[in-house]
Amino acid sequence: MNFLAHYHFDHRKDDPHFNVGLLFPDLLRNFIPGARFHDLGASALGSEAKSLYDGCLQHIASDKIFHNWSGFTEGMSVAGDSFKESAEPFERLFFLNHIFVELVIDKMLVNEHPDLPELLYTDFEKAERGVFNEIMQALEIAGPEQFHAGYERFMEVQYLRKYKEYSNIAYALGRICTKMGLKPFTEYQKSYLHTVAERIEEFESTRLDQLHEALQQNRI
Repeated sequence: MNFLAHYHFDHRKDDPHFNVGLLFPDLLRNFIPGARFHDLGASALGSEAKSLYDGCLQHIASDKIFHNWSGFTEGMSVAGDSFKESAEPFERLFFLNHIFVELVIDKMLVNEHPDLPELLYTDFEKAERGVFNEIMQALEIAGPEQFHAGYERFMEVQYLRKYKEYSNIAYALGRICTKMGLKPFTEYQKSYLHTVAERIEEFESTRLDQLHEALQQNRI
């Protein structure tokens, strides 16, 4: 799942550290190339760090359900079939399908729940930054200052607020693809992404309740 979906489906009221943990594995990988979250077993953690860690475990558990959910796998097929119809071929279709379906679902959630980004960023502002250092030390990941810099940029830009528009999720997809070394989208491809997004959204519009039910069965 993508950021807003993880927060929407799994967040806990009045538990900002758990809620940061719902995104922490992805943020860690984004801010520190090569860094990965892993299970710490019975490691001793302070209460707030333990809460963040539990959020990370929920992230992993929910991803496993989401990536095997028929609405996701079939949504990827809808995206793939649409991309193949493009007059200008897209690169790395499996990767593209995967990311774009996640982005479109985030767009759907923020259109349905306009306060979702505000709730997420408010929670993330409440989190004690020192807790990140404790988790990273337990994970034996160096460079906490690099993570903090990325986190502050994430909080400053607040790009999740922009997901209401197709053009903005297309822009986000383009940024992700260029980071992966793919060629920038042409103007035609940028326009065509709008068509693909509409088809994905139409397909997923009656299926998100099924995802919610599936995720409810696997709470940490």
